[in-house]
Amino acid sequence: MYAGFPRLNVTEVRDDIDLEFELANEKGCVKVTEFPVPREIHLSFPAVCALLYNARTASSSRNIFGSVIGLQLQDTVEVTDVKINPSIEIEEDDRMTEEERMERVRKERKLLDVDKAIFENMYSQENLDTNVIGQFVISSARFNPFSTRTMRKLQELHKESLPAILLTYDPFRTSLLGRPHIRAYTPTAAYYKYDALVSTERGYQRRRSLAQYAKESGVTKEGVLHEIPVKLEVDAFHKLNLLNVSPAQVGDSFKAIESLAVSNYIEALLSSIRNNTDQLKQKLDYEGNTKDNGNVPVGQDAETMLLMKHVRDQMDHLDALCDSTLLYSSMLRDL
Repeated sequence: MYAGFPRLNVTEVRDDIDLEFELANEKGCVKVTEFPVPREIHLSFPAVCALLYNARTASSSRNIFGSVIGLQLQDTVEVTDVKINPSIEIEEDDRMTEEERMERVRKERKLLDVDKAIFENMYSQENLDTNVIGQFVISSARFNPFSTRTMRKLQELHKESLPAILLTYDPFRTSLLGRPHIRAYTPTAAYYKYDALVSTERGYQRRRSLAQYAKESGVTKEGVLHEIPVKLEVDAFHKLNLLNVSPAQVGDSFKAIESLAVSNYIEALLSSIRNNTDQLKQKLDYEGNTKDNGNVPVGQDAETMLLMKHVRDQMDHLDALCDSTLLYSSMLRDL
């Protein structure tokens, strides 16, 4: 039932940072021009709370996006906060005409710009606006977190010699199955090389197919994303606060897997897999029919590989849910 769930360990807050080293040394966070691949990510207690708080408005059809704020110290990334991207919310009314709806959107956008300016100024005063090190996506398993827009933002961070961390959180898997689902990724060096090759030749000027660029960059061997272990960082003060928290008892896994909510969830997951496989088939058919493919196997470009990774994660998740259902049914039959 928990296939694909990451193991979230708890770690102590690290000792005081060596400010002289980080400021003056060539490998410090101030002067370094190329960060090493992180070995682990530490989520601070406030960052976890902010992530969970922002997830309260997520739904099966509404995803939450934002920026990850923190600092990379050698091979460890310290995430201290997450900043949500504000979105426009319009209350639909069947009696509204299209002109009235567009007018309301314009008014809401003006109010949003004012709120965003206040929000950005608050972060600027605390010098947090320059410490963006990645993006976060809060969504269900139905949505592909490795979208083109998200990957483009990670590329922009890398070009500015900043860490590029992708943090994903699935509140639906967490609430339905009772186990937190937080994962972190960073693009591989091969993917950055692939993006540089593709960017040099755009549109009709492109002389080779995306699959050939993928082969040359090595992204077919190294992959597009590298997953990084995540640890929850707590100190003595947080532990003291947690002593006064009385968490609800974890629900029975059998009742969870047999509930109507999980049944509806599996049905929605199946529908998403069907749509993604249809989209994947169209991409592979297009690559196979391309004349300048150069005998390179299909499914080798980065965009297709990311979609395949998402479908594979969905299939593993669905397979685990089905195995749990069959296991409990078999146990009840034997009893």
